[in-house]
Amino acid sequence: MKALSFKIGVDAFALSFNHIQKVVESPELNPIPLAPSLFLGALNFHNHIIPILNLTAYLDVFSQERDSRIIVLDLRHHRLGLAVGKIEGKMNLAEIKALPGVPSSLLSKVSRLVALEDGSPVRILEPADLKNHLTATILAKRRRGDDLSPSVLPFAQQKKPEDFSSITGCPDLPADLEISCNPKSNSR
Repeated sequence: MKALSFKIGVDAFALSFNHIQKVVESPELNPIPLAPSLFLGALNFHNHIIPILNLTAYLDVFSQERDSRIIVLDLRHHRLGLAVGKIEGKMNLAEIKALPGVPSSLLSKVSRLVALEDGSPVRILEPADLKNHLTATILAKRRRGDDLSPSVLPFAQQKKPEDFSSITGCPDLPADLEISCNPKSNSR
């Protein structure tokens, strides 16, 4: 299997060329309002808006460097960009041997640890597992209300969640009352 090799901190990773659409040189990233801090921004890639995941932060691996290039993954109906520590180049994963990993670790949930022919360990990133775990993580954070960007919601630090009447224009109503308070709605 031909793969792209990259490093995050001291850990070596590989990603099959089958999942890579392109490696983009120094792209301009645009902010994503309300996105978790794991995302560096979005890339306009052939008229598709692609979120860029800071894989180093997501995997909670310490690394002082970040490659200026972005790896664009094609995950069937979805695309995702990855920012990694350092892209090293191509590698052939013909002769590999599975190594035991720590089953409960995030790294083991999104990659598998193998040994190359020379015995050096490398983690093969599994994009489908990464996408599924990332989706579950984001949904869990949204349910808890974590990671809202103060720069997008400047009132988040100043107002309590139950005091949004000055922002929405709606009076505070009991929770069991289902009334839509939209001052611009057309009533007939």
